[in-house]
Amino acid sequence: MKKQISNEEIIQLVSKQWCSTKDIQKLANVGIRQARIIKEQICNELKSKGFIVPPFVVPTELVVKKLSIDIDFIKSFTKKSQD
Repeated sequence: MKKQISNEEIIQLVSKQWCSTKDIQKLANVGIRQARIIKEQICNELKSKGFIVPPFVVPTELVVKKLSIDIDFIKSFTKKSQD
């Protein structure tokens, strides 16, 4: 297992339009190999729907959905810890 990232880091990553393999690696807390597999799965889903996919990134929205990241929960948890 990799070092878990903070809620603030998660919010920062999911605020971007595109996710790289490194971003997926951090969000999913997995190694580079598993992150590439996740990215490839998202790319294949998009290609099967007829979309053209950039070579090194995937839409962050789909990464969040695939990893079941609850952004509202993380934001509320982050706000509570700042109070």
